[in-house]
Amino acid sequence: MRNLIIDGGNLLHRTYYTANKKPVLNKFKMNVGHVYWFLSKIKELQEDHKCDNIFVAWDIRDKDFVNFRQSAVDYKGSRDRTKDVDVHKFDEIIWKACESLGMRCFRANKLEADDIISWICSDHMSSADENIVVSSDQDFIQLLHLHSNTNIYSMSKYTMLTAGNITEFTNGVKACHHLLFKAVMGDDSDNINGLFRYGKVKSAKFVKDFRVNYDNLNKDDQEVVLRNIRIMDLREGMRVYPDEVEFYRDQIKEPTVNMTKFFEICNRLDLSRISKMKSIWRRTFDTNTKDDLLSLLL
Repeated sequence: MRNLIIDGGNLLHRTYYTANKKPVLNKFKMNVGHVYWFLSKIKELQEDHKCDNIFVAWDIRDKDFVNFRQSAVDYKGSRDRTKDVDVHKFDEIIWKACESLGMRCFRANKLEADDIISWICSDHMSSADENIVVSSDQDFIQLLHLHSNTNIYSMSKYTMLTAGNITEFTNGVKACHHLLFKAVMGDDSDNINGLFRYGKVKSAKFVKDFRVNYDNLNKDDQEVVLRNIRIMDLREGMRVYPDEVEFYRDQIKEPTVNMTKFFEICNRLDLSRISKMKSIWRRTFDTNTKDDLLSLLL
C-alpha cells in the first residue's frame, strides 16, 4: 500500500504564486488559478505515483490556543498574515473538492500540519509499504531517519529525497543528524534563531561531532540548541498534547469518491479547464471508471 501525504499549506502557497504568474480567470473575471493549480498538482502527483491513499494535512487550528512552540519563541511570527488571508481565501472550496476526490483532509487542534504528517507516518499508517510526503519543508527530513518506509517528494527540487540520497542536498548532513543540524542553525522561515553566525556549512561541521562540540558551548548556547531540538522534533507535539492524537483520529473516515460533486464544485467556479477533461480526472481518482464512451462524455 502506498500513501501520498501532502503538506496542504506548503502546496497551496506554491500554487498561489503560480496562479499570480499564470492566472485562470473565470467568467466573473475572478482569478481562481490557485484552486486549479492546486488540484492539478495533486492530479499530477497521483498520476506519477499511483497511491492507494491520499492525505492532505492543513495548518488550520484553534488560533486562540498558544502551543509549546509559540510559548518558547515567536514561532512563525515573521510571516505576512495579510498575504495568508489571500492565499487561504478558497480553503473551504479546496477542502470539499479534495474530499470529493477521495482524499482525507486533516486539520490540527493545537499543533500544525507537520505534526499531523509525522503522526500519519508513525502511527495511523505505520503498516504502509511506502509513504510519500509532498513538501518543500526540510523539517520532514528527520522522518527519513525515523521511518524507513518514508520518502519525501520535494516541491522545490522536483525530486524524491530518500535516506540514501539526502546528503546530496544537505551539505553532507545525514537524515539521522538533520534535527540536530537545524537546531544549531535555526530556521528563519519559522522565526527560530540558532547559534550566532552558524550557517549551513558551519552547522554541518558541528553535527559531525555533536557531543564534543555541544559540550564546548557556553550554557546559554546549549540552552538555545536544546530549546530548538524540542521545538523542531516532530514527535514532541504528540508527547506534549497526547489528546491531539484523538483529535486526528476523529477525522478519519472511509474515503468516498464523488466525481459528480467534484465537477459541481468546479462548475460553480467556472473551472472549464477541468470540466473539459472529465475523463482524465475520473481515471486518475475513481478506480471504478471504465474507459468507455459513457465515461468520456459524463
